[in-house]
Amino acid sequence: MPRDSTLQDYSIQIEAKINLPGAPSALKAMPLASPNRFLITAIPDENRVVVLKSGMASLISDIETGAGPFDISPGGAEHAYIACKEDRTIDVISSRRRVTRLDLPGVPQGLAWNGVFKQGRRRLMVACELPGHRNGVVCVIDEERMEIINTLQVGRNPRGVGLDRQRRLIFVANYGDDSISIIDHMGSKVLGTIATA
Repeated sequence: MPRDSTLQDYSIQIEAKINLPGAPSALKAMPLASPNRFLITAIPDENRVVVLKSGMASLISDIETGAGPFDISPGGAEHAYIACKEDRTIDVISSRRRVTRLDLPGVPQGLAWNGVFKQGRRRLMVACELPGHRNGVVCVIDEERMEIINTLQVGRNPRGVGLDRQRRLIFVANYGDDSISIIDHMGSKVLGTIATA
């Protein structure tokens, strides 16, 4: 088979290894109010996250979280959000410390920031499973006030949360009833539900 001349050869090598305080799970890149990129990884067994500066082979900070940190989302300000399953909380962190903790009505299963940079309109959407209830909810957190301002009912066992490319719609995967809930980007209402296979 002839070689495609548009393809280039790439070599990948490990530049450095960083010792972490446990086994990492989620890894996200965050701006955290800096022109430099930061990486945050959750260490679930140790109930902590570690912050690394992109391109550096050392830790910036090691931050204790609630029990069972498993997912991370950036925000529009200087914060990042950590979903902690066992404690049913969202921990809000800066690059060096935990800023606050928000209690949730259920077990967080996924989260996403709405992508709006305008003050007063930044929201975090957290999909929560409610043990003993048929349907789950999405908690809408106002980033400036750091509080839940709305709770929307979605399908059973909601899991992943994501935005469309234009950041106009939020999609929630409802694992338990084979559907996807569609929410407006401000988290004011559920616009519809799409059945999947």
